Amino acid sequence: MDKLSIFISYSNKDIKIEEKIKQTLESLSEFEVFIAKQDIPAGKTWESYLLQKIRECSCFIPLITANAPHSLL
Repeated sequence: MDKLSIFISYSNKDIKIEEKIKQTLESLSEFEVFIAKQDIPAGKTWESYLLQKIRECSCFIPLITANAPHSLL
C-alpha cells in the first residue's frame, strides 16, 4: 500500500507542535508528511511548489492555533 501524503500548514510560531505531529504520523509508517520549511528542495520556486504539493496531497491539515491568524502562506 502506498503511503498517504499529508500536507501540514502551520504558523512558524507553532513549529514544535508541527514537529510532534509529523513525528507521530511518520512513526505509523503509513504517512508521508510534507512540511514546507523542511521539504522544499533548494532552487525550487516555493510558491508554485507549495501549490503543487497541496494539489497532490491525500490530506491537508491546517494547524489552527492562536498564532494561525497572524501567519501567511
